[in-house]
Amino acid sequence: MNFMTLPVRRSICVCIFTLTLASLLSATNAVPWLREPLSPMSATAGGPAFTLSIYGTNIATNCKVLWNGVKRNAMSCGTTNVLVSVTAADIAVPGTAVIQVENDTPGGGYSNAINFPIGTSKTALTGVNSTAPAANGVAWPAVGDFNNDGKLDVATANASANSVSVFLGNGDGTFQPHADYNVGTTPSYIATGDFNNDGNLDLVVANKGSNNISVLLGNGDGTFQAAINASAGAGPTAVATADFNHDGKLDVVVPNPSANTVSVLLGNGDGTFGSPLTSSTAAYPVHVAVADFDGDGKIDVVAAASNCATPPCGMGSISVLRGKGDGTFPTRHDFQADIGTSFVAVASSVISAESDIIAVNPSVSGGNGSISYFLNKGRGTFATPVSYPTGASSSAVVIGDFNNDNKLDLAVLNSQGAGLTLEFGNGNGTFGGNGITASSFTFSGNTTGLAVGDFNNDGQLDFVSANGSSNDLEILTQQQAPAAVSLSQTSVNFGVQLVEVVSPTTKVTLTNSGGATLSISSITVSPTQFLESNDCPSTLAGGHSCTLSLAFDPTGAIGYGGSVIITDSATTSPQTISLNGAGTFTQYSATSLNFGNVTVGATSSLPITLTNLSDNPINFFTFNIHGTGHAQFSQTNNCGTQLAGRASCTLTVTFAPTFKGTRNATFSVATSGGPRTDIPLTGTGQ
Repeated sequence: MNFMTLPVRRSICVCIFTLTLASLLSATNAVPWLREPLSPMSATAGGPAFTLSIYGTNIATNCKVLWNGVKRNAMSCGTTNVLVSVTAADIAVPGTAVIQVENDTPGGGYSNAINFPIGTSKTALTGVNSTAPAANGVAWPAVGDFNNDGKLDVATANASANSVSVFLGNGDGTFQPHADYNVGTTPSYIATGDFNNDGNLDLVVANKGSNNISVLLGNGDGTFQAAINASAGAGPTAVATADFNHDGKLDVVVPNPSANTVSVLLGNGDGTFGSPLTSSTAAYPVHVAVADFDGDGKIDVVAAASNCATPPCGMGSISVLRGKGDGTFPTRHDFQADIGTSFVAVASSVISAESDIIAVNPSVSGGNGSISYFLNKGRGTFATPVSYPTGASSSAVVIGDFNNDNKLDLAVLNSQGAGLTLEFGNGNGTFGGNGITASSFTFSGNTTGLAVGDFNNDGQLDFVSANGSSNDLEILTQQQAPAAVSLSQTSVNFGVQLVEVVSPTTKVTLTNSGGATLSISSITVSPTQFLESNDCPSTLAGGHSCTLSLAFDPTGAIGYGGSVIITDSATTSPQTISLNGAGTFTQYSATSLNFGNVTVGATSSLPITLTNLSDNPINFFTFNIHGTGHAQFSQTNNCGTQLAGRASCTLTVTFAPTFKGTRNATFSVATSGGPRTDIPLTGTGQ
C-alpha cells in the first residue's frame, strides 16, 4: 500500500464535499407560480374551518401563504402544493380573499394572485353596469391592490395616450379619479407582478408601437415610479410573467406577431431586464399565457397564433413551448384551434392535474366566436379541443368561480355588442347544461380587455373592461345575493325530562348565508312547555350569525311536540325548528349499572332508588330485563303495584355470570308516571 497517497485522497474528498455543500447553500428559490383552481375554489360565508389546497410550480419548503396580503404559516409546502389552515373567522362574512404564496430567501419572491370568493352559491346571476372616466384610447385593464389597503384597484394601458392609468378602488365598486404615467408608444396590454421583490405590486406594459415593454415599480401607496423601458422584439401585443430561469427574479414573455416569435426577457430583480431571447411559434402570435403543462417544474409558454396578419383569417392554433428552465424553449408543439385564435388562458379542470388551455376564437360562424377547451391529458399532451359557442368578436376570457358553487367557470368578452358569455362549469372540464343562468352582463360600448376581481368585496367576482370609444372604464358587478337563512339544526329532541325541571339549554345558530341584510320580524315558540331566548338583532348582515337558546320545561308526564317559527325577509321564510320531548314524574338514582368483573358462579347486586315526584300515586306496569345477556341478570323490588306520591322504592339488579366474558342487557321499567325508562346493564364474568 502506498501510504503517501492517503492525504491526497482525503483532500479530494474534502474538496468534493465542500463544493457540494456550497452548491446546496447557494441554491436559489424561484418565484412561485400558482395555477387555478384552489381546492376548494370558494367557501360559504359563516361556514366551518377547513384546509385550503394551493397548487402551482416552484414552491419552496420555506413558503408562506398570503391571505389578503397578510402572511401566515403553511401547514406544508411541497414543490407543487401548499396546505394552509383557514379558520371559521376567516370566512365569517362575505368577501373575497386574494391568495398568494411567497418563497423566502435565498431568491424567492411573490406568486401571482388567485381569487377565493366567500359567499353563497347561486343558480341565477345578474350584472350591474357602471363606468368611470378613463384616459384617451383606454385599451386593456389589470387588477391588483396597488396601495395595500385591502381594496382592489385597476390599471389600464391607454393606446392613444401612450400612458398607463391607475384607478384606486373605494371598496364599493367605485374608483377614485385616475392618475396617469407615461409609457412607450401604443401600449396595448398590461399585467402586474413584483419585479423588484419588495412586496409591492408593479406594472408591466407591452408597447406595440415602440417595440418594447415599460415597467412601473410600485411604491406600495398607489403611486408608481417613472417607466423603465426594455426592448422586447417586434410589435409586442401582450405580456405574461413568471420566473423562467429559477433565479428568484420575475421575468416576462411577449408575443411578436410579425416575427412569428415570442420574446423572453429575464429579470434582473430591479425592474430591468436582459436582452430578449426569442423562440418561434405558429403564424402571427398575438397573446401568451404561462403554466407548467408537463409537470417538470419548469414554466412553459402557450401562444395564441391567429394566422391572421390581415383578415380574412385562417385557422388559428396554439403553440406550446416547453421551458428548459433557463429562459429558453427548445421544444414546440402546435395544436389547431379555430379561426383567428387571438387569446389564451390556463386553468385545470382536474384540481390536482396540470393546466388545461382555453383558446378564444373571435369569429367562427356568422360573426360569432367560440372558445376551444384543450384538456391536458398529462405530461403536456392535449385532447382534441371541445368547442363552445360565444358571441360576436370574442376577444378575451377570464376564469373563476362566478356563482360560488365550487366549480370553475369561464367568462368570455364579446367586443362587438360588449356582452359577456358566461360558461358555468360542471366540475369535470365541461361547461353548460346545468341550469345556471346569467342576465344583464353587458358593458355599454365597444370594449377591449377583461379582468376579474371582487371590487365591492361582497364575495362575488366582478368584471372590468375598457371602452376606447367613450374613454371609460366599465365595471360589471354582480347584483348582491339575496338574504338566506341557514340553521345549525332544524330539529331538537330533549328526550325525557323531569316534570317542572328545566332541561339543559340547546343552542341553534342562525346564519345569514346570503349577501343582502336579513330582516328578522319575529321568533316565536310553542307550546309554552318549550322555552326560547335569542340574541338576534332585527337586521342581520350577510355572513353574520346569532344564537337561539332552547330549553324544555314539561308540566305533565306526557310527550310534547312543538316548534320555533322564524319570520324574516329570506325567500324561505318562515323557517321552522321542530321540538320534541317528554315529561316524567319518575326519578331514578342511576341511569346505568356497571357491575365490573364478577367471578363465574358468584353474584353482585346494585340498588336503584325510584322516586315518585308527583303528589299522586303512580302505577307500575312492567319490570323487564331484555337484551342478548339478559339471562345473566335478574331484578327484585319492593315497589309493589303502586307507589304513593312523593314516596320511593328500591329496585335491586343482580348479575350472576355463568361463564366468562362481558354481557350487556337493558332493565326497562314502565309506569303511569311517564315514558318507559331504559337502564343499560353491563358486567363481565371472570
